[in-house]
Amino acid sequence: MLNLLDELNPKQREAVNQIDGPCLVIAGAGSGKTKVLTYKIAHLIDNCGVKPWNILAITFTNKAANEMKERVQNLIGDAINDIWLGTFHSICVKILRKFIDRLGYNSSFAIFDTADQKTLVKKCLKELDIDSKIFTEKSVINEISNAKNMMVKPDDYLLRNKGDYRKEKIGKIYSLYQKKLKENNAVDFDDIINLTIDLLLENEDILEYYSDKFKYILVDEYQDTNKSQFQLVSILSKKNMNIMVVGDNDQGIYSFRGADISNILNFEKDFTGTKIVKLEQNYRCTGNILKVANEVIKNNTTKYDKNLWTENDEGELPFIYIGKDEYDEASFVTKKIEEIKNSDKFKYSDFAVLYRMNAQSRAIEDIFMREGIPYKIVGGLKFYERKEIKDIIAYLRIIANQNDNLSLVRVINEPKRGIGSVSLNKVEELAIENETSMYNIIKNADKFIPRIQGNVYEFRAGWDLYNRAKDSNKEYQIRKDVLQTGPEVSFEYRRELTNNFDLGAGIAYKYNNLTDKKVEVDKDTIDVSMKGLHSVPIYATARYNFRNDSDVTPYVKANLGFAVNSGKIDFQRINTPGIDETAQMKFKHGFYYGVGAGLEYNNFVADLSYNVNTLRAKYNYSYNDFLGNKKESSSKETLNHGMLTLSVGYALKD
Repeated sequence: MLNLLDELNPKQREAVNQIDGPCLVIAGAGSGKTKVLTYKIAHLIDNCGVKPWNILAITFTNKAANEMKERVQNLIGDAINDIWLGTFHSICVKILRKFIDRLGYNSSFAIFDTADQKTLVKKCLKELDIDSKIFTEKSVINEISNAKNMMVKPDDYLLRNKGDYRKEKIGKIYSLYQKKLKENNAVDFDDIINLTIDLLLENEDILEYYSDKFKYILVDEYQDTNKSQFQLVSILSKKNMNIMVVGDNDQGIYSFRGADISNILNFEKDFTGTKIVKLEQNYRCTGNILKVANEVIKNNTTKYDKNLWTENDEGELPFIYIGKDEYDEASFVTKKIEEIKNSDKFKYSDFAVLYRMNAQSRAIEDIFMREGIPYKIVGGLKFYERKEIKDIIAYLRIIANQNDNLSLVRVINEPKRGIGSVSLNKVEELAIENETSMYNIIKNADKFIPRIQGNVYEFRAGWDLYNRAKDSNKEYQIRKDVLQTGPEVSFEYRRELTNNFDLGAGIAYKYNNLTDKKVEVDKDTIDVSMKGLHSVPIYATARYNFRNDSDVTPYVKANLGFAVNSGKIDFQRINTPGIDETAQMKFKHGFYYGVGAGLEYNNFVADLSYNVNTLRAKYNYSYNDFLGNKKESSSKETLNHGMLTLSVGYALKD
């Protein structure tokens, strides 16, 4: 490991070698702070005998966490898998998944994003009869988030702001918002850290467990921490006091989102015996860039002064243009791009324009379009914010957390199922009245709602367990091992005619592999070339339910319909000299029927069914005899293709 430490400059090495006690690393931009963190982890494990699972390393973004994991892995290999390395939120979620039941949640809790928060706040405003034009969802969420960052709970918020009309209203929304979060077995991002703190402070055994586990704690970008994040690392490090934080007091620019610069400025006071190390050598920038940076920060009234320096070349002088307005700025940028492009033979794709916030792109876009400069806006809608992705996640949330009313409402009509707002409102009212989830109301409709014969929408997926095919053609008989197992998806609509009997219709898509084979027939070898069998059964379905007092409902079912089929099989005799013999079988449409039995539990269904697809087939045969005469014939045949299928699915009822 000494060779690795030799790669560090003296100040970096000093920080890495500081093992016991608190350490504050003041790291200027480009000074190698990530290198210090990664080498510190490697040094602890390889040189100091610290177990990987006794190290907690916290970053602010997933990107930073992934970068650190990769760099640490390059140093210590697979030991990286035993280190707790991630963002504040990912670390806390990991703790909450294990122990959140102590706080009255269950481990399958959902994490609400901004869109979920807006939906929930909107419901709160409606329930409290508060004008959403005066108290917008965004403003309420921001106020609640600020309160949580300061670790102010609803009751304390109301007490602190007594007499302030607006904040008293927000306090009531805040209280109801938290109540509904818990009813949905959900938390928002701000809750994640606060609930972890509550868990540790209220449960001495859990605090003891993690205090013993995390003997060494490392925190990146410490100047960006808020009150709750400071509280978390303070609690976890109190027993061992082996904490190293890395940050830059001159880069504290996130106070608008709750960051508290006093956390880094007061670190010496909060952690007695702190060793301070300054990283001032810059490896990223040219000398002239650093001169500008030093001039910018020299007037900062901060506690830790530093002077960034570099061994890099001086480089070009920075250029500053102060425009009259945003369009003047955009015009200047456009002019410089054209000058550089034409003089140095660059392409438009070689340029990038950076701006602080999305609203500033408008002027640049206008000028670019006027001047005919092609451009592409990088960003847009994030992957997890796309409608189809949020719908899928909502389905998964319901499976994991049946108390998630917001997810249920989101997808109950995705795809369209004809479930009206009146029905949903009734279910929601009953859920509030009975202090339970909407899912539980729907699940126990017989108990909460007078039974009305309604619609059932069921989606299922299955897999063939066994295939059997009988062919009347003896020479080219298709054996059961030719038609291989394959997947099936189906959608059914059923009408509940009585408490026990459902009648409806369904459509499915089924695919069976047809494998290439060499088949021995009459001491000759037949080369069988297969194309997959595609089948779309359209059928009527009837189901009889054996209702009982339990959550499990056994049933039997029967299907009858018509299957649209496509696929073919080519045959060729390959070892008979002088005879060019081929045949082809093309599958056509036919009847479809079957029976099955299964179980329904909490709207999840699983059954075993045997279905027969009466494949009609056209059979064409040709060969050349020893005299070279071509012989052809054709016939129509029926292939009874039986399938034993295991399927699982989900049913929704209107």
